[in-house]
Amino acid sequence: MSERYVKPSILIVDDSPDNLHLLKDILVEQYTVRPAINGKLALQLAAMEPQPDLILLDIEMPDMDGYEVCRQLKKNIKTRDIPVIFVTAKTGDEHELEGLLLGAVDYITKPINSHIIKARVQTHIALRNLYYEKEEKNRQLYEVKEQLAASLEKYSLAQDRFNGLVQTIPDIVYKIDSNGMFTFLNKSVERLGYSQSDLIGKHFTEIIHITDIKEASLDVIIARIGKGTVKPDQKAFDERRSGERMTVGLEIRLKTKAGKAAEVVEIKNIDPITVNVEVNSTGLYGDIASQATNNNRQYIGTVGVIRDITDRQKAEKALRKEQMLLKQLVDSVPLPIFMVDGDGKLALTNKACKLPNGGNSKDSVLTSLAELLGADDTIKVQKVIADFLKNGDSSLTQQIVDLNFADRKRKNIILQKFDNPYQSKPDLIGVLCDNIENNSYE
Repeated sequence: MSERYVKPSILIVDDSPDNLHLLKDILVEQYTVRPAINGKLALQLAAMEPQPDLILLDIEMPDMDGYEVCRQLKKNIKTRDIPVIFVTAKTGDEHELEGLLLGAVDYITKPINSHIIKARVQTHIALRNLYYEKEEKNRQLYEVKEQLAASLEKYSLAQDRFNGLVQTIPDIVYKIDSNGMFTFLNKSVERLGYSQSDLIGKHFTEIIHITDIKEASLDVIIARIGKGTVKPDQKAFDERRSGERMTVGLEIRLKTKAGKAAEVVEIKNIDPITVNVEVNSTGLYGDIASQATNNNRQYIGTVGVIRDITDRQKAEKALRKEQMLLKQLVDSVPLPIFMVDGDGKLALTNKACKLPNGGNSKDSVLTSLAELLGADDTIKVQKVIADFLKNGDSSLTQQIVDLNFADRKRKNIILQKFDNPYQSKPDLIGVLCDNIENNSYE
């Protein structure tokens, strides 16, 4: 339903009742008309709500003439913006000029012409409406500017906090545009010997070891596997994909700017030739059309994080070596040895472990005691293990268990508990040996 139309309000001020009636008859069809017989009443009505949209004001009145009424209207902050038209028998340019200088918008001389009155009133009401609209738009514009200023201030503070955080991260944070050019690098790039300005505007291959470019560049990958080929395992430094398809764990080598590595607070400089890194990156997109498809998405660049994994790779290599040595060691022991992790899974067996069917554990990948011992013997051993974990300490413990373990002889099970720093439950190593009367293990 449309809003109800409200007629504009006209205040007519004249000490002559005949003039009041005449003007009212001319305007009442299009406007709400309120008469005032003198200046004092006019000032009161002009300040009352709803205020008039226009005032037709006679000049020659007793007690307070029209000029004084106009002065009082313009002094009052509540009434000063109401347009005033003088309607008077006074002719002459000097009278019209005086009225306009007092702030009137128009000057109509008597005798009253209905057509002129209607035309002038309609014009100034329209101008008044335009003024209201302009003021409302200015108010709205001011509010928008205030909101924008507040939002920009919040954004600026958030950007400052973000930049401060990013600059303190020891990993290298980068952003490249859709052409593969660096547009942002945090201070950690100095670990490679480059300043940020060295690389901004340069292609990302500037820092990648030449032999690894084919493993990192989307253009090279596409040229190698063909356009349209789906290769979710392919990872790229300039990754276009996002979400679950983003690049995670791309391992490549980066070139350093040898001999020019600068010290960064709390960050050691890396090797002056190459460094092994892991890259995690995701594509950035601009506005997406109403239907989000690969055809209408606008790729604008890639953001990623580069982490030095040199120490991790050394640790992994050392761990693999230790695991190999441990495996060789336990395999050299002629007694059956097994290890159970904190979740009860069989983590390790040596070559001496014989399976219930007579096979050798080295021929199978075992994940549980039941696969090694068989169902009945597993229940017995699990009870021994549970009692040991509940009541035992970290020292050796020995139990004699009747087992059907290959040769179906009574066996001693020797258990050793040790804490695993990577889980809350301890691991166990078990050794099975033939039962020897009065034998003990210190």
